[in-house]
Amino acid sequence: MAQLPKFAPNIKMVNKSIYFLHIPKTSGTSVTSFLDQLFTKDKIFPYQRWDLAFQDKTPLELTKILNTNSYKFYRGHFGYHRKFVKNKFVFTMLRDPINRTISQYKHIIKFPRGNGWVNNGYLKTPSESLKSVLKDPKRASIITNVQARYLSSPYNPKHDPSIDDKYLYDKNEAFINYTINHPIFSLFRSIFRLLRMDFFGLQEFHEESMLMLADKLNIRVPLISEHKLSSFSQSIADQLDTETQNLLVHTNNLDNKLYFISRKIFEHRMLKFINHRLNTKLNIYYYLTNRDKYLNSLEKIILK
Repeated sequence: MAQLPKFAPNIKMVNKSIYFLHIPKTSGTSVTSFLDQLFTKDKIFPYQRWDLAFQDKTPLELTKILNTNSYKFYRGHFGYHRKFVKNKFVFTMLRDPINRTISQYKHIIKFPRGNGWVNNGYLKTPSESLKSVLKDPKRASIITNVQARYLSSPYNPKHDPSIDDKYLYDKNEAFINYTINHPIFSLFRSIFRLLRMDFFGLQEFHEESMLMLADKLNIRVPLISEHKLSSFSQSIADQLDTETQNLLVHTNNLDNKLYFISRKIFEHRMLKFINHRLNTKLNIYYYLTNRDKYLNSLEKIILK
């Protein structure tokens, strides 16, 4: 694929860096590619996971980088860490929890040793079923309620003077068990932090999310993905047996609540945005019925 040209950003928050809180399997790679177009390599924080950052930097060096906002664009699986959100334009993407969990499981099956989320030996067999994983509470907890976990974060800023290896999120038991030990608090903190962000989008409305983000940042760069996603498309969970579907719902109890609230908020914001920019009075059902037409019109206005 030919490298896309760099564009000089015209960003309203000119004095702010951008932080994309990348929750696994929520279209984060596409989002990263979309915004990477804006900046030269030296302006992008080069790491996307704590363990990779610690290979090159000491905790003291990382703390200094984050405190001084040395880069214009930070993106990765770092969670809602105070040094990443302070004085930055912060946003994230969410996804239907059932489909997100299935996607992560499939990724682990495909890359059992290089997925960055689980230790070697997580799967008992190379093709172990998702049902078998979800029936094991300890292993199920690693790939479920991930969105609430990344947003709620188990660490108290008052007791966090610097970055250290306890922030290796995906393999850290304190991080993984947080939503189990503090379910109600975790859910409410997730919602609170999400609403405090400058923006959040949904994977099911990826193109709309990127156009809304572009409008907020006042940027004009081409979308990476084609208009393939549909909010009413068949869930990939429909292909699974009933017991596995029930396990997915049960083990994602917090993410399901978080997503339900988030989707209501997002759809309201999306329709308000679309109706304003296109001078229409659409409801969600009519918009989805004619989605491609309105998306093309919206893209021409936002990215012209």
